[in-house]
Amino acid sequence: MPKDTLNVVVVGVGGMGVVTLARVMAESYARKGGNALVAETHGLSQRGGSVVVHVRLGDVEAPLIPRGGGDVMLALEALEALRYAELMRRGGVAVVARRVQPPPLPRVETPGLAEVLKALSSSGLRVYDVDAYGQAAALGAASSANIYLLGYALGLGLLDGYLSVNDVEKVVSSMLGSRGRNVEVLKAGFRDGSILTQSSPAQP
Repeated sequence: MPKDTLNVVVVGVGGMGVVTLARVMAESYARKGGNALVAETHGLSQRGGSVVVHVRLGDVEAPLIPRGGGDVMLALEALEALRYAELMRRGGVAVVARRVQPPPLPRVETPGLAEVLKALSSSGLRVYDVDAYGQAAALGAASSANIYLLGYALGLGLLDGYLSVNDVEKVVSSMLGSRGRNVEVLKAGFRDGSILTQSSPAQP
């Protein structure tokens, strides 16, 4: 990817905090004086509907990430990660929460988590599956899995050069400070991602 641009695809379903996660990233970068573009598409207000948000940081003019142009994916639901895998470049990284939510349709067969993760890896992505919901719940903030996932990505170093955990913490405090233990959840995700990186460094 061009070193002056980072394309992040954020996916999930309505009610999971997809749009909030994207807003936190964009606001964090904008407060540093950077250029951040966000495009929200597909089922934005429908709880349970598919949601994908394009977040572009750096030297960009168009808000939509071209197909095959995504560098990082943050997925709050595994099936949605697979649905939008075509937006990612080969060799990109997907950080995927361990949740499969069947579509609200009768008699639809839903693949299991292991099958979905295998398909994502086969598409050429480097995949990290993360217990974001379990970890957030353990901290008493079950609704903040989105913030844990963002912290984890920061800990992995996937946003280095664009965002630091300190940058994001300031925005989380101001935007979400009254909604539970979001800063604590962010730091926990960052710690866990950092531990994984130290024990098993990612290959370029």
